Amino acid sequence: MHLPEALWADKDDVSKILYDFVLPNLTEERSGASIGKSLADGVDVIYGEEALYFSSGMVRCIRETILPPLVETYGKSRAKEIDFAMSEVKKQKSSSSCHEEGELTPAKGGKSKKSKKQPTRGKRLSKKTVPAVSFTERDLSSTAGYASGVVPLCQVAKRIAEKYPDLSGIQDAHGGLVDDANEECLPQWENDDVRSGRENVEDGGEGPLYEFCRRALYTLKFQDACDRAVQAELDKIISTKQGLVSSRTDGASRVRSIEDAFEDPSCFAAACQQVQMFAKSVLALSSCCDNSEIAARLEHDFLTGCAANFARRITEYCLFKNDVGGGIFIFGPDKESSSDQKREDHSVLPSFCLPVDVATRSFNNVYLSCTPAADGKSRDPLSLLRQEFPGSVGIGLARMWMLCGGECYLGGKKTSGDGNELFQKGNLKGFLCHVEESCLSICGLPFKILDKKGEKQVMFARKRSLKHALQLACEGKDVVNLSILLIFQQVKHLAIYNSDYTNDILDMLSTEKRISHDIFLKLKELQDSLQQTKEVPDGLIEKVRTFGLSKDISKHIME
Repeated sequence: MHLPEALWADKDDVSKILYDFVLPNLTEERSGASIGKSLADGVDVIYGEEALYFSSGMVRCIRETILPPLVETYGKSRAKEIDFAMSEVKKQKSSSSCHEEGELTPAKGGKSKKSKKQPTRGKRLSKKTVPAVSFTERDLSSTAGYASGVVPLCQVAKRIAEKYPDLSGIQDAHGGLVDDANEECLPQWENDDVRSGRENVEDGGEGPLYEFCRRALYTLKFQDACDRAVQAELDKIISTKQGLVSSRTDGASRVRSIEDAFEDPSCFAAACQQVQMFAKSVLALSSCCDNSEIAARLEHDFLTGCAANFARRITEYCLFKNDVGGGIFIFGPDKESSSDQKREDHSVLPSFCLPVDVATRSFNNVYLSCTPAADGKSRDPLSLLRQEFPGSVGIGLARMWMLCGGECYLGGKKTSGDGNELFQKGNLKGFLCHVEESCLSICGLPFKILDKKGEKQVMFARKRSLKHALQLACEGKDVVNLSILLIFQQVKHLAIYNSDYTNDILDMLSTEKRISHDIFLKLKELQDSLQQTKEVPDGLIEKVRTFGLSKDISKHIME
């Protein structure tokens, strides 16, 4: 889009044109649907006679995939610089002390005495070179002259230009990218010329790409990440000097990021609450269900699904925290499920420290095994857990897997006297008691108990996520399954995640007084039509969708 030259003089006018006329008219290429509203929370950069707009998705992608590796690399290099500076300061202080005390020389009678002090001129010189502040290994990085700093702007811009060549071309029209070897003209994160409106400086180091980095990436969170990366690497260097050597290949900043992510309420604590939420539903349904087969199937699916995935999350974190494994443990049917699988993209966090999806309707299959021994023989993963981990950690982990049932780990299948193969039976109540009592000793974090307030929050979050999924659902099967799960949660205050039970749940809803018989019949009609591959009546899917989205199904009036 070309604008008259006079309009570029006022940035507010250009911005108004961008948001009021350009963005609202943008459409998705395939569907033709408007995407202007979804782009309204992005970042605009108006530079000279160039107006660029960066969507929030693009900004988030840059923050999550480009910045973390740069921060980690910067943390290592800056920590080495600070460590070298600390060593130099120590040497200078030591040298100064020797000059002040003087040398010990033999005296008459076999005793020693101090030689004459150095001239005052030499003493004054030593004072100039040694800082007056008393430095310690812990506070040097935060002292003046030892600031952690941030990743240089030129490095960030260069990496973005490599990933988005079009931006590199736009930047070339404004002087191009500055070589980071040219220290005299390096662009700065805080640029007085840009803030004062004088953008087209002639000494280089400016342009729309640099301006975008300043506006979208130079945040307090980014500065804090750089500071923590440097501090973590300094701690690692100090630990190495003290003889605490680790075989871990991850950078210290990445290690700290993983630990912080696991300890975040959306990860470990949410996983604890999820286990209790689904376990409560299974126990409640098992107690009121007349069909013992359904009750047993509910418990079995919980142990091999939700419980086994929780055991995997805890085990992988313990492998990481204790620097144990070396790729010997496998959590799936193939070697690609190894907990120590190498990732080239270090910006991606391991799955065990990712946030828990409260609206999940299925769990991945989990099967704990390990790589063969050097002689090719298979190894018992539970015995290996007990051997590899210190103290009671391995014992607690092995028991956690046993309580999930023999289908979840190698060696859980036993042959009876008559030749039949049987799996070690799991125990739902035993699993809950074990994780509640042992999580603190296993992973260093106490099991998060689900109280009434927490249960309301989790159930509300799940309902909101399921409703959002229902609004976006296109397939009739997804619409009816989500609607049944939402209605069941509303009238029974229980959460079911497995869509395989929608038929059984629907049968339970048939006697529910809070649901009108007409609503039940429509749910049943759509369910039967989809299962029998019959033609679905017009409007039935949308009608069932309204049932699931209803705030109070007991007051819902069917049109």
